[in-house]
Amino acid sequence: MKLHYFKPPDGTSNFGDELNVHIWKHFLPNFFDDNDNRVFFGIGTILRAAKKYYPNSEIIVFGAGAHGVDQKPNLNFQTIFVRGPLSSALLNNAKFITDPAILTPKVFPFNNPIKKHSYSYIPHFSVANHSYKRAVERLGINYIDPRNSVESIIEDINASEVLICEAMHGAIVADAYRIPWIPVSSFESFNNFKWKDWSQSLSLSIEINKLHRLYNHNSLKESIKNKLFVFQLKKILKTKPYLSDIKVSAVAKEKILEEVSLFKEKYSN
Repeated sequence: MKLHYFKPPDGTSNFGDELNVHIWKHFLPNFFDDNDNRVFFGIGTILRAAKKYYPNSEIIVFGAGAHGVDQKPNLNFQTIFVRGPLSSALLNNAKFITDPAILTPKVFPFNNPIKKHSYSYIPHFSVANHSYKRAVERLGINYIDPRNSVESIIEDINASEVLICEAMHGAIVADAYRIPWIPVSSFESFNNFKWKDWSQSLSLSIEINKLHRLYNHNSLKESIKNKLFVFQLKKILKTKPYLSDIKVSAVAKEKILEEVSLFKEKYSN
């Protein structure tokens, strides 16, 4: 059985996608190899990859989500559960629980971590650059690069009082550790669908805060955008962060752990 997850084409890594390696190695040790007759889709907005890369494979959907409303059911899907209600509606009302990254604290436990940062900011990996780092640090906000190691990002999240996040798995992991978070968007192709899909799975209704996109350019135009970004971010700091109900979160975790146990019973050699 092959574990599939998104890998950036430039060879870098992305926090949310790399969680697949750590979480499934922990919960499903020795399950995966390079045999793509059967492919496991766990964490990520990756369902549309099935048709493109694995048209003749059995796809086990174990928490993955749809990219948008154009997602169609695949005959080769064996759907255990999907990420949220929006993905469910597109796949013949398949069972949904939440994103499996909610299990991160089970793999990387943090007990009473020291809080070093009032706020931290994690951008989407596709726009991460030093302009964001310089801008947020002007406000005394810690910058987290989503291309860093999974371990260092989790440590930084746990060292924060509040996480400002454009990377959705920053929010998912922060919420799992009971750290409040504020969602932001700074680029046109930002995927609102997946954020709504996940947040609604935990009975949250959220609004995404808009920011100007920053580039690594030294120009007058970029300087102006940088100042606008800082102005917008100052306003966002005054908004109330989100955090799911602890009981809702706990129930979702237990449901996924139950599915893990059933999966191991069914697919163990």
